[in-house]
Amino acid sequence: MQKIKYALTTLLISLIINQINASHSVGADLTYTCVDGDTYKITLTFYRDCVSDTDAPGVNGDFPEINIRSATCNFNTDITLTPVTNPDGTLATEISPICEGQLSNSTCNGGPLQGVEQYTYTGTYTFPEKCKDWILSYSLCCRNAAITNSPNADNYDLYLESLLNNLNAECNNSPVFTTPPVPYICVNQPFNYNHGVFDVEGDS
Repeated sequence: MQKIKYALTTLLISLIINQINASHSVGADLTYTCVDGDTYKITLTFYRDCVSDTDAPGVNGDFPEINIRSATCNFNTDITLTPVTNPDGTLATEISPICEGQLSNSTCNGGPLQGVEQYTYTGTYTFPEKCKDWILSYSLCCRNAAITNSPNADNYDLYLESLLNNLNAECNNSPVFTTPPVPYICVNQPFNYNHGVFDVEGDS
């Protein structure tokens, strides 16, 4: 019997707020990996616009919280993720979509070229029950003001969720993205983009 799993990592615009805030959030991914049984490693990957003077979550100790809930099991809790530190002790990895020789000219390094940083946060959680509708979610105010294909994007929260069914598919893993979602796209030119989605079980 094919595993039943709904694992979606989405960037949803939701929750209108009453004020305008400058934002650093380009986007994010929320995934999970089975460690053993009902214990999972949860990973949040956050992408920061280097033009902003706002720090990424966790840089000043405000570590990101993930909400975990199930309607059928009547359960709701929050867990805190911790940043993954690079070998050099930093939290940020620059993934600006520019030639390697030009990285010193990115906005992450004080230059004029668009720069993007990647931050990773992880935590381990053991689900207390078998439920078909676990929702793992993360939200942050606000979307990046530089977004131009969504009017007033910085009036909306960044919201992600990943769905898990551990009732019929024990020790399952979510899909992951293998391509950083920060391409440069030429105006008025056709463009095909592959997120590089990969599922270790190969299921749907």
